Amino acid sequence: MLRVKPEQVADLITRHGGHSTRRGRGSWSATCPAPNHGKQNGDRKPSLSIDPGSRGAETILKCHAGCDIADILDALGLRKADLFPPGERRPGRRAATTTVYRYDDADGRLLYCKERIDRADGKTVRFFRELPGGGRKYRGVFEGPDAPQRVIYRMRRVLDAASAGKDITWVEGEKCADALERLGALATTAGSANDWRDHMADCFKGAGTVRIIADNDPPGIQHARTVAGALHGIAERVILLRARVEEPGADIVDHLEAGFTLADLMPLDPEPSAATGSGPRPADDDTHAPPTMDGLLALASEYLYLGAGDHHIRFAAAVGVSAELDGDPLWGQIVGAPSGGKTEAIDLMAGVTDEKVDDLTGPALLSWTKGKNPRPTGVLTRIGARAFLTVGDFSTVLADSDRGARDKLFSLLRRAYDGEVTRDVGNMPGQLSWSGRLTLLAACTPAIDNYSSHTDALGPRWLYCRLADVDEAAKREAARKRRETRDLAEKQAAAVDYARCLVEHARRRVKDTQLSESTYEAIEDAAIVTCYGRADVPRSAYGRREVEGVATIEEPPRLVHQLTALSRSLVALGESEQSAVAICRQCALDTIPRPRLTILAALSTGEELTVSDLYRATGLHRVVVRRSLEDLQVVGLTDCPLDKALDYEEPGAATGAPKPWRLDGDYGVLASRVLSQNRADRQANEVTGE
Repeated sequence: MLRVKPEQVADLITRHGGHSTRRGRGSWSATCPAPNHGKQNGDRKPSLSIDPGSRGAETILKCHAGCDIADILDALGLRKADLFPPGERRPGRRAATTTVYRYDDADGRLLYCKERIDRADGKTVRFFRELPGGGRKYRGVFEGPDAPQRVIYRMRRVLDAASAGKDITWVEGEKCADALERLGALATTAGSANDWRDHMADCFKGAGTVRIIADNDPPGIQHARTVAGALHGIAERVILLRARVEEPGADIVDHLEAGFTLADLMPLDPEPSAATGSGPRPADDDTHAPPTMDGLLALASEYLYLGAGDHHIRFAAAVGVSAELDGDPLWGQIVGAPSGGKTEAIDLMAGVTDEKVDDLTGPALLSWTKGKNPRPTGVLTRIGARAFLTVGDFSTVLADSDRGARDKLFSLLRRAYDGEVTRDVGNMPGQLSWSGRLTLLAACTPAIDNYSSHTDALGPRWLYCRLADVDEAAKREAARKRRETRDLAEKQAAAVDYARCLVEHARRRVKDTQLSESTYEAIEDAAIVTCYGRADVPRSAYGRREVEGVATIEEPPRLVHQLTALSRSLVALGESEQSAVAICRQCALDTIPRPRLTILAALSTGEELTVSDLYRATGLHRVVVRRSLEDLQVVGLTDCPLDKALDYEEPGAATGAPKPWRLDGDYGVLASRVLSQNRADRQANEVTGE
């Protein structure tokens, strides 16, 4: 006989406040009792199928919204064994051993748990949170406003040991930590090689020696080096070790089971560059200084031509550092000609990027897999609640001929910037959702200026960093540099590794970085001018495209926040405040449409210039010059005195006379000051630009 038949499960659901309906042949439909169903809003229409198994012995439960069967059984007070006859195991499964590891906060309060199920054919690992009314939440453990922060295993004990200057051991996985615990060593972990977070380094402040024991595979060794770099300057000493067992993937448990002791562990080289001697070495012990931006630029210059400027590399690193900050994220766009160095700057961030994509679509961002049992997929399902994402080529997004798909992607990105994405896809089993803070760094060609749909949807959310146009000599020098570079892959790897150490070091400092009042004032000035310079001026779509309606000028708080985050990140990287302000000012001005910025720069010298003068000085088409001047006049930055004279029919105002233009009004004066400061920045080689 069955322990619990389908009709008995249906009856239990009814008694727990749900409802069920018989579908015939022993099958039922019922509301799902899982506490986290529908984001804890309950099951509004029956999603749970209750069926007899093919052998007629077991009972099969399936929630079509994707709830875990463990949550369903917990809510009903049942176990998996209750679905099968006494003495019979679930078909196709062998006996399993389940271990639950607690993750507590600094006060010893439970945050979440990790469940490890070991079977003869492998293991299954998943996190869960205990619900207040009983039961467990397995899905979206680290998502949502009340999601816990990822912490280290045995956090309270590690904090106590570190404050007392004691030694601590770091391993990959709780099973390894427990094995060392049985030998009397205090060991901790974050879980797998992908679970380390930079803020975890704070737990080791004051510690004596931290021994990091790597798993014997590339991800494990890279994970150990990442942790070692993060702990530089935090603990008194950091030692890298690995198991003596040579089998790929071997860990400390395999090492001990093979009969070796802790004294038999083998030393692990802190960085690949230590063996090759290629370039400056990242900080890995007390005899080496912390990584610097100059050190990174020195490595990058071994295979990149940086004679035309390097502020795009500084910008990319700062965006990576800003991922550690709170509030609205910083989205950076490096804009330049093809093969100009955009992608190389982004590739330097490979060591600190949570996810890298070469292009982006709506389904690639958040969607369902195809097939009989669809599940959520896409970038947002892989990155967690706080992440740094890089896009190698945003131009492919703009070039998509399917405008509808492109607009949907822009809409999703806009919501991702705001921190909350929900998506309903056809007849899929449920709503897709993501919430968190996404920092984004992308590369694009100047074609981005031609896409008004992108400007309208996402423009104010990006901060641009434009590569300067270079002359023929610079182009030849760049080509020669690439042609003569030897061991390119090794040099790129060394630069990426150094960039990782640099950014991780800066991330530990950025939240404590403060700016002076003069820096805030300079940021505010640049933000105000930029908001007026990139204001939306409505024009007719027909004929001479005359201005119609009132200009829309954004308020500066969002841009001020972006520039402040960029400036704090640059200072955390070791830049002076003067240099940080120069880069912020240039990036703010870079987001103004190029024709308008070019004209503002020409007028900022104080000279009154006609359309013909500007045409000759800037190389822009006369029509573009005239329309840009009119746009800037509508928002109050420029003025044409002769136009006013003609409007009031003043004597001597000849209608055919040339009409000089100038910067005008309070905001015109402010624009002249900001652009003059930017010109001085470029003359001092703080930044490059037009």
